[in-house]
Amino acid sequence: MVVKDYYEGKTHIIIDDKYCVKTKEEVDAILKAMGELVGRQLAQQQARRAAE
Repeated sequence: MVVKDYYEGKTHIIIDDKYCVKTKEEVDAILKAMGELVGRQLAQQQARRAAE
């Protein structure tokens, strides 16, 4: 169900609650995935700096 529908400048924003996180398990899975992505990015950035 669309819970909010608005424009920000020329951008049309529609928020649908079926895409909202509803359980602690979903939150934990998202945070774990984000942590892994950020960790890889930081390691790559550090490796590039060390190679300079």
